[in-house]
Amino acid sequence: MNRFIAILILFLVGTTKVQCQELEVECQERKNDSDNCYLRHVHLENNSTKLRFIIPIDSNFTNVVFDCSKINIFPTELFDQLPNVDTLELNDAQISVIPDFSFQNATKLHQIHLQSNLLRKINENTFVGATYLEFIDLSKNRIDQISPKAFDSTPNVKIIVLSENKLESIDAATFAPLKNLTELSLYENQIKLVAASAFSNNGNLEEILLHDNNLESLELEISSKMKILDVSRNKLKSLTLKPGNVTANEAKIKILRAIGNKLLTVNISTSLDVRKLFVSQNQIGSLENVSTSSNLSEFRIANNLLQNLHGIEIFSDVEIFDLSGNRNITFEKNIFGSLKQLFWLKLTDVSMNSFDLNWFAKHEELAALEIDENNLKELDYEGITQSFPALSRVHINFNQFNCTFLEKMLNYWRNNTLIHVYDVNYFIESNVYGVLCVKEEKEFSELN
Repeated sequence: MNRFIAILILFLVGTTKVQCQELEVECQERKNDSDNCYLRHVHLENNSTKLRFIIPIDSNFTNVVFDCSKINIFPTELFDQLPNVDTLELNDAQISVIPDFSFQNATKLHQIHLQSNLLRKINENTFVGATYLEFIDLSKNRIDQISPKAFDSTPNVKIIVLSENKLESIDAATFAPLKNLTELSLYENQIKLVAASAFSNNGNLEEILLHDNNLESLELEISSKMKILDVSRNKLKSLTLKPGNVTANEAKIKILRAIGNKLLTVNISTSLDVRKLFVSQNQIGSLENVSTSSNLSEFRIANNLLQNLHGIEIFSDVEIFDLSGNRNITFEKNIFGSLKQLFWLKLTDVSMNSFDLNWFAKHEELAALEIDENNLKELDYEGITQSFPALSRVHINFNQFNCTFLEKMLNYWRNNTLIHVYDVNYFIESNVYGVLCVKEEKEFSELN
């Protein structure tokens, strides 16, 4: 008898199938918003549970938004029941896995938002089926691995956001299939290595954000349509940019940011027509260590280790020039003479004891001059007015002008010119029109 019962139990266990549970979720419409299906407080903690969507009659939802939900595994059945979805928002839902082929029926999907989840990797078959996908946001996950073929099935993608993940390297194959890619965000990862040809096949790429990573050196081939490249706040000691599939004079990089690194040298091919170069807060010792296009219009090289301005003639088209915080520069006669287009010059905190007009030719275009936070006691304000006829903005605060001289200078500018003095500090006791000055009977140190 006992043997019979045992056999019966084994038979039942071996033949009984576990039934998947279903969780009904109802699409909610908002007033005057018939395109969006809102799904609130959807909690799927049992991995065998499937979603069944309750859809109002005559609805034609194109956007699906999950709100305040918790779904451990991406719901593969979503596109079976909602085949017309154009945009899917499934943010902050604690998703840790996207099963392969989850998007095989997402034939009309154009945008997917999966930020602030728990994803760790993107597989080769993750996006298979989503042929018309154009926008992918996977930011604020834990992604440390992307298959080299992850984007093979999404040739129409234009924007990818992978910021705030745990990626350590970018190889040459990952983004190669994306011929239409225009924007790529990779900031705030742990990237140490980027292959030189990582973006050479992305001929339409206009913006790469690689700031706040762990790069120590970077050599990149740049597309012809590149407009913005940001590699700020890495650990870069050298930066080299050269054309990828670019013909001469074809590429025009609007902005290159490399602020807050350890750069000693910057080498940018002259065929990459960089217009704005920001390399402040590095360790560059000479302008001759910066090689770039002669068409540069804005050059910010503040807080470096410059000791002279040899090589400045290369930057003859510069309109905005920031040298602030380079405290060891020796200024020479006519050193700024080659900068005929100079519009804004910033010499804040460069330890100047005097400001000599012999450093300049007559600069017809100079409209703004910042010489605050230095050790100036005098200034040839009448000569400045004559040498810079377009000057309208001056920063002179936190120098060592005595109050009598300062009042005389400011009154001259107020009564005879259009020059306006900025950086007023009305909270300082000793001032003229809000500009710090030294009373004749006191030392400057007593006012600090």
